[in-house]
Amino acid sequence: MEELTQSDIDFINESLEQGTTNANDIGSYEIVNGVPKLKRFSYTKSDKLRAFSLLTKCNYKTSPREIFNYLEIIFSDCGSKDGHWLFIAQHYTVKTICAVLREIIRKHQRSEVTILNAGKFFTSIIKKKKKRKLFRKIEEEKAKEKEAKE
Repeated sequence: MEELTQSDIDFINESLEQGTTNANDIGSYEIVNGVPKLKRFSYTKSDKLRAFSLLTKCNYKTSPREIFNYLEIIFSDCGSKDGHWLFIAQHYTVKTICAVLREIIRKHQRSEVTILNAGKFFTSIIKKKKKRKLFRKIEEEKAKEKEAKE
């Protein structure tokens, strides 16, 4: 695992406005069962709300890395694999991600569903949405190749 660059640390500090993270703690490791792992932070509700509001201000030009950082903050309590939120940020547009988040919030407020694991619920809904055009074209080409082989 590599440590975060200084520009990444500066970006996180700026976007969180010196919230609960400390610049010295970012990218540091802790030893768990003899394996070094990146320290996880417990973000407060205000940090998550700030990340959600910043995510809604993003557009199609926003880098997936920035979207990934916001998703990591929003779903910090949910156990997920490394790179999962980066995959979501790369394959889906910000507009789609925000729409799914609003849909989850709406369902929760109306008591339509009981959400035990928000990250898992988010992933199950977004899988049904369309991906970015680039990735749709790649999938269509793979499907055509598969049909041609059969």
